[in-house]
Amino acid sequence: MTPREKYRRVKVILDRYLKVLNKVARGGKIDPSLAKKLNIPVEFQSILERAYKKGQIDISHPDLDLDPSEFEKLIREIKPSDNPIYKISQECVQEGLDYQLDKFRHKVSSASIEYFKKEFSVIDEVFKDDRPRDTWIATELRKITQDTKQDWDMVVKTELINSKNEGIADGIIKGNSPYSNKGLETKVFKRPSQGACKHCSSLYLEEDGKTPKVFLLADLIANGSNYGKKTSEWKAVVGVTHPHCQCMIEVLPDNATFDENGRMIFERKVE
Repeated sequence: MTPREKYRRVKVILDRYLKVLNKVARGGKIDPSLAKKLNIPVEFQSILERAYKKGQIDISHPDLDLDPSEFEKLIREIKPSDNPIYKISQECVQEGLDYQLDKFRHKVSSASIEYFKKEFSVIDEVFKDDRPRDTWIATELRKITQDTKQDWDMVVKTELINSKNEGIADGIIKGNSPYSNKGLETKVFKRPSQGACKHCSSLYLEEDGKTPKVFLLADLIANGSNYGKKTSEWKAVVGVTHPHCQCMIEVLPDNATFDENGRMIFERKVE
């Protein structure tokens, strides 16, 4: 094979794998021959939809401890919402996923091939036996260009958290939360994990760095998403604030507040 034929072959293989990654996130069927080769189901259930449904379960049954079979039954019973806000949020998820996959594709095909050949000798390495199996090529490329695997890990983690947050928000709007029946007027907050980035700390914590800021759910929804925006334009949102973000939305009940250490406490009602 000539160098040009090798590059073209690598691009074809990578594009096929990118389509599989896309289907894993969104659901649907893939090429049966490739599914057999990879030993995976021909038809995927969307992991984004499952994450949304998990958010619905979390907001409806926060203390529920289910075994796997019961959880799967409950997952199947939850139907995707017709709520227009949910549909818009799912479009934002798709937009973000498309952006990340396009960035991934740019790294490992076309213009990036020459860079990889120079820096890692990828093409010569994976074609050292001239015609290795497709699966072996993909495995070797992932091994040699390790940062591309991290990119995909980031896509999956980010979009799962995003979709789960949207499920929680939609559950609140539907009135499924045991902590609030106010729908869009529900008070919510996010508590960034220890060591969270400065952006999340600034957006979701008060100046003491401990106490979560409180928002109305309607205001977070109105802020849309931060996809494609500069960091200076980022706002507090229902979904993820940025790639890798793990901040989850929570309800602040009407009789709850925070103490000096940022812990939630419940105020006693005076009879």
